[in-house]
Amino acid sequence: MKLGGPVFSQHCSALDRILRALRRPSLAALPATALGCYRLVVEAEQYSNKEATMAWQVEPAENDGRHAAGFMHKALGDLGGIAPGDSRVLDFGCGGGELVERLCAMGWDVFGCDMGEYWLESKELAAGRCAVIQPTPYRLPFPDQHFDIVISTSVLEHALNKEEVFREIFRVLRPGGSMLHLLPGKWYLPTEPHIFVPLVSWLWPYVPQWWLSMWAILGVRNSFQAGLDWRETANRNRRYMDQRLSYWTRRSLRRTVEHIFGNCSFPDRYLVDWADGGLARLARRLPFRDVSAWISGNFRMGLLFARRP
Repeated sequence: MKLGGPVFSQHCSALDRILRALRRPSLAALPATALGCYRLVVEAEQYSNKEATMAWQVEPAENDGRHAAGFMHKALGDLGGIAPGDSRVLDFGCGGGELVERLCAMGWDVFGCDMGEYWLESKELAAGRCAVIQPTPYRLPFPDQHFDIVISTSVLEHALNKEEVFREIFRVLRPGGSMLHLLPGKWYLPTEPHIFVPLVSWLWPYVPQWWLSMWAILGVRNSFQAGLDWRETANRNRRYMDQRLSYWTRRSLRRTVEHIFGNCSFPDRYLVDWADGGLARLARRLPFRDVSAWISGNFRMGLLFARRP
């Protein structure tokens, strides 16, 4: 069979349809933010806005801000122990500010931060509440002990400087304040949720180039890679992985967070109980829900929670 021939193309198209069907994310398998929510480590000026948009944005159809905001609204009270009106919230890695806007509309006093002003095309509310993170030295643009809780949705897997991130979050939290992060697991299946290549999170940081090339030859693309040849696609995926992905095991996350906060937990049962995604709904119908929650947290989406003493 000749590469590029009609039979090969048909097989690639069929494979692509199968992978697209499999990778439907759960509630919030992807964040409720717009462009730029992943730019946590690489300085914004390394890429033009157009290039960053074309190369790195997640497909907007996968971004359901209503579900993420609804889930966070409930979790802020249940896990954070706070209520609208008397608490200050930080959306870390806020991107275009959609989650900031939605939670503010629910009565929360919410602010956001990211590595660039990705919210400039957003509404006036978010534009007045969002600020840029200082990259060198890394510092969140807020004073000490300023927030009751810091949240993020699908952001930590992009932070190469996780220890710095956690230390800065600790700094801006009031005593007794908490952080709550929604993030994909290290063993996320079936495909990496941004570049759609299978097992990238499993293999990270040692993903062989031939693996990226093979899937690019087979036609796997995200919507911003449409029309690119396989070499360019594989090379863009390599740059993305080197500069934008950092999949840690839960053991590594726990060790780092406990070193800074003195505590760390993964309340996956809560996510399964209240998330809107298909996997969570399935898990709620199965026996041994704690086991289902563990599987969901490790192989799909999970929660990381810690409280400042």
